[in-house]
Amino acid sequence: MRYLVDGLTDEAHTVRVEAVRGLEQMEGESALLLRLKARLGDQEVEVMGQVFDSLLNLERERAIPLVAEFLKAEPDTRAEAALALGSSRLPPAVDILRAAWDTARGPEFRDAILRALSISRQEPAMQFLLEMVRSGRAADAKQALEALELHKDTPEIQRRVKDAEFERKERMEGRG
Repeated sequence: MRYLVDGLTDEAHTVRVEAVRGLEQMEGESALLLRLKARLGDQEVEVMGQVFDSLLNLERERAIPLVAEFLKAEPDTRAEAALALGSSRLPPAVDILRAAWDTARGPEFRDAILRALSISRQEPAMQFLLEMVRSGRAADAKQALEALELHKDTPEIQRRVKDAEFERKERMEGRG
């Protein structure tokens, strides 16, 4: 444990990332150190992303509120928080990401939220993305389609995407 704690403050960011991974493997109370590391932050976004992933793996739903706080951090960190929430595949994380979408500014962060929703593979997230394809603003629909590209090898999702694109086209032509 001493070596891992020392590793959290090493000059090399790769050592800090590996220290976080090591703490995750130790389970138990090591989550407290990861919470502290999250609060103290790190200049390397990769380290923060690993902290978020490790916390969510260790604490599951209990870590969601802490990671969600970082959705309001500086741009790179908030993107990492969004992606960690999505990759956790925890249903409450989808609700938080959908709520974050409503106030998100900046195309990069909005893109990160959509990718996180897609990564989650949760049905409410898929419905949200498909609805955006059907009736969202053109830029949002394009980003949603790009996020859904993650599932290009999943026939059922691709069928749903094609249906949503068709409905959008029909709706747009109906306005003409």
